[in-house]
Amino acid sequence: MINSVSNNLSTVDSSATPSELTQSSFLALLTAELQNQDPDSPMESSEMLGQFATLNNVQAITSLEAKVSEFIDSQASNSMFTSSSLIGSDVTFESNQFNAKDGAFSGEIEPLVGVSEVTLSVLDSAGKVVSEQTIDTSGGEVSYPFTMEGLQDAEYTVSATYSDEGIIKNASVLQNAQVQGIRSDSGQIFFKLSTGKFALISDFKSINS
Repeated sequence: MINSVSNNLSTVDSSATPSELTQSSFLALLTAELQNQDPDSPMESSEMLGQFATLNNVQAITSLEAKVSEFIDSQASNSMFTSSSLIGSDVTFESNQFNAKDGAFSGEIEPLVGVSEVTLSVLDSAGKVVSEQTIDTSGGEVSYPFTMEGLQDAEYTVSATYSDEGIIKNASVLQNAQVQGIRSDSGQIFFKLSTGKFALISDFKSINS
């Protein structure tokens, strides 16, 4: 069956493009129409010009689609090349999921301006609070680093909360990682991080080479 299909495919002229086939078919139909037209009511020249214009439009659209496809492929290739320059860079991204190594992990928080202190709560996979820490955020900095120690090597969730006129709100939790590689999927570039996760360029808060 495979050989049969291959043989059938080999009889097709691969050098012919879709636009060439369309033009050939159009001219054949037009010739047949002219040969069989009513002598008493021949085709108007305007009608013939209109059909030629239609053919030209079809060919133009086909050519445009081919050029757009070529441009998209070129952009994807350029994007991969450009993104590869970030391999080895240190990045900061928003995530409250941390993996403790040697009983510790580090990150940052970004409270709103005017927040004086933020309480960090570390929760295990069962949702139990296993560690807490209060960070003074009255210095007016954009972000504040933190380190959690004395933990088991496992995955934890960090909750960063503060009180705003008696209402408990959440502050952004960030973590740091290094870009170790890139991959393309469905037209998007994903960065492989040292945490074992993948991220988009839009996920990054900062990039340090």
